[in-house]
Amino acid sequence: MRNHHILFIIVGLCCIFLLSCKTTKEKQNPKVKTEGISKKKGEDFDSFYSKFMSDAKFQKSRVTFPLKCDISEPDRNLKIIEANDWIPMKVAISQVDRSIYKVKITKTSTVVTHRIYIENSDTDILLKYKLIKGKWYLIYYKSIFL
Repeated sequence: MRNHHILFIIVGLCCIFLLSCKTTKEKQNPKVKTEGISKKKGEDFDSFYSKFMSDAKFQKSRVTFPLKCDISEPDRNLKIIEANDWIPMKVAISQVDRSIYKVKITKTSTVVTHRIYIENSDTDILLKYKLIKGKWYLIYYKSIFL
């Protein structure tokens, strides 16, 4: 009977030891876990956005066409933009004149929105980006200048 107690204690201590080793290893190398998670989530939005704004060909490849939009301007009104009608965007959100426009950036792990507007006016731009299969795409564009 006493041998069973000793065996039970030894097995219990081995289990505790093995579990503590795993915990210690994860604490010593947190990059392994973080890198695995970030790879599963997809590309970094800021890196994507930098290339999106600097490379017109890349930009066009990362727009979901036909692009849903709400464009209300004196010379055009559109609800859909086709690939042939795409005009590359050139002004990054960081370059918007904030003394004139208000800027609102909303980020989640899968959606980023940029809103540029003049308060109490008919000037409003909204861009919506979505992470699709690990890559960021522009999925909606609103431009109202009345």
